[in-house]
Amino acid sequence: VSRDRPSQVALRGGGVAFLVRPGVSHVRRPDLEPPDAAFEILCIQVKACQSNVYVFCCYRPPPQDHNTFLSALRESVSSIRDPTATVVLLGDFNACHRDWCQHDATTAAGRYLFDLLDDIGYTQLVRDRPTRFSATGQSSSLLDLVICNQPFLVSNLTTLPPVSDHCPVFLDLCVQTGSGAAAATVRLACIQLCNYRLASTL
Repeated sequence: VSRDRPSQVALRGGGVAFLVRPGVSHVRRPDLEPPDAAFEILCIQVKACQSNVYVFCCYRPPPQDHNTFLSALRESVSSIRDPTATVVLLGDFNACHRDWCQHDATTAAGRYLFDLLDDIGYTQLVRDRPTRFSATGQSSSLLDLVICNQPFLVSNLTTLPPVSDHCPVFLDLCVQTGSGAAAATVRLACIQLCNYRLASTL
């Protein structure tokens, strides 16, 4: 399931995608994605769950204005009308905040995103572990984020060694699969790839 970067955007690569394992029932939700193709935000709904689970895969290129991108993302999330839904945002927002990683300087995008999450009651879960390293390895920053409105459902959040200049981020999401059934675990991952700028796997 993919959303390509529009050809008129003058940046190399790009696009976001979900790689979904066979047997995971899901549907793309374009109605929850920004209508402007310039925003690399993709949403799917996991349908094998009794509760509604929505997963967004996001990428904001550094040149893109963070105000317009994050405002579009807020509008997408606000379009989910089910107050009991579980919402997970995965991706590289190119936003740093010292509250998330102590050695990172807070950027304007990081401050805006931090305030946005505080306003809507979401939590950023990747803490004090850099996920992006420079080519020389002399600098690093936390850019690949996991954001959830029900953080108590997330466990086993880990990062692996870089596959490009970014580290894959893995997590388990606890979901209810049916009435009276035991809770199940959905494994999510956020991985930067060469052909797609960002891909999330289930």
